[in-house]
Amino acid sequence: MSMNTVYATTASERSEIDALTGPTVVEFGTDWCGYYRGAQPLIAQTF
Repeated sequence: MSMNTVYATTASERSEIDALTGPTVVEFGTDWCGYYRGAQPLIAQTF
């Protein structure tokens, strides 16, 4: 598995999410939010 660490500036289409295979985590946040940034190491551990 791999983790995309680049913050997207636009939302994915629902059909794109539905087409993903295997376990998927869809994360909502911003690159400037302290809570979001603080959670990244924990999220990365799952991969």
